[in-house]
Amino acid sequence: MVTTDAAGLTVCSVLKPADGVRQRIGTPPWLKQLLQKNAFVTGRPRKGLYTGRWILVLAYPVRDNRGFANGALGFVVNLMAFNAMIAKAVQPEAVTALVDYEDTLIARSTEAEKWVGKRLRELPLFNEILTRRKGEVISKGIDGVERLPPRARMTCYIYPG
Repeated sequence: MVTTDAAGLTVCSVLKPADGVRQRIGTPPWLKQLLQKNAFVTGRPRKGLYTGRWILVLAYPVRDNRGFANGALGFVVNLMAFNAMIAKAVQPEAVTALVDYEDTLIARSTEAEKWVGKRLRELPLFNEILTRRKGEVISKGIDGVERLPPRARMTCYIYPG
């Protein structure tokens, strides 16, 4: 968890920087979007500033006394830990992947470190899966293994407070 001001300077963090100095995370897209919308936002998969591991930020605005966002409270999801949970939930020969609204891979039950953060829109198989309403598609996946990939679009709502 991390709290930042509107300029992207950490106010507090669960993980303390090695040098003990407040870190400037800059203004990542999720912070810009949060300040513009003054509402809860989700970031994109990226490497964490403190850990260097794949993370996803879920952020809620910190508001001033007039109700305007002047910072963010960010909950950091360790995607590799999330991927480990997914891997335990599926059969060893199955591959499960979660893709965000911009077609970026968030989680994968196998070889997660290799694929998290990749945009899938350019892959022929991914486009074919998205355009078909019925029927099967047998094709090679991103790892080169031929599969029959079912798909389901999910909408996940996170309600703060």
